Amino acid sequence: MPVTEPKNLPATGLKKEHRKSSAGRQQLRIELARLLLEPGPGPRQGLAALAAETGWPLPETVTLAAIRAPDKLGAGVPAAVDGTALDGEVIADLAGPHPCLVVPGAVTRPRGLELASAFEDRRIAIGLTVPLTSAPDSLRWARRALALAESGVIDAGPLIWCEDHLVTLWLLSDPRLADQVVRQQLGILADLTPRQRARVLDTLGPWLEQRGTAAEIAALLHVHPQTVRYRIRQIERAFGDRLASPDARFSLELSLRLLRLLRRHTAPRQYRPADG
Repeated sequence: MPVTEPKNLPATGLKKEHRKSSAGRQQLRIELARLLLEPGPGPRQGLAALAAETGWPLPETVTLAAIRAPDKLGAGVPAAVDGTALDGEVIADLAGPHPCLVVPGAVTRPRGLELASAFEDRRIAIGLTVPLTSAPDSLRWARRALALAESGVIDAGPLIWCEDHLVTLWLLSDPRLADQVVRQQLGILADLTPRQRARVLDTLGPWLEQRGTAAEIAALLHVHPQTVRYRIRQIERAFGDRLASPDARFSLELSLRLLRLLRRHTAPRQYRPADG
């Protein structure tokens, strides 16, 4: 049976009353969050008016949080979400495949724990605090951190802080380009056997980082100093004058870190610089 509008309330008045209701205001806030995250200045022209209508004062800065989607999509907001932990300042868009939160200003560590407590069994990543116009960046970083944690690249519990993993986020912002950097810098070792290459790479990192004696590096690697001396000679033959350049040594150190991250990112597939 169709629902008729009250005779004493015009259709426009009914819409206004719905928008003022709790459910209507919540829906408007979701629309506000999605508008805030759309690229370009055009969609944001009506941002102030929509924010005023929802009673959400536009802040100068925001922090976005990404939440692991429920296992079954289309089921609405899961019962595990504790709405009491999400106060009126937080805009929650929990429907769809990419749930997120919009938090005015910075998120302190205690506040982050409060937000995480609202999602009992779902991982949450807190992005960086950015100007309001950069909200999409904060969410993009948070979603990337969440994905890296889910794949095991980032060692993290149920709550992830992007600010704790900035270098990893930067290095793996473009995994394909990172792969090319590793190939360019370490591809010179492609002629070695897999075992030789692994041993040289295991020695190259501590040698570049510590610049210590063979005995000191041997102690770190738990091998004999003579073994380290032999590997260092292999390194010097392979890389030659590049080892005398601070910029080249930095590139090698960066490539070694990238290699470790890529191995975790692509596990269990083994990364090999000689691959095509």
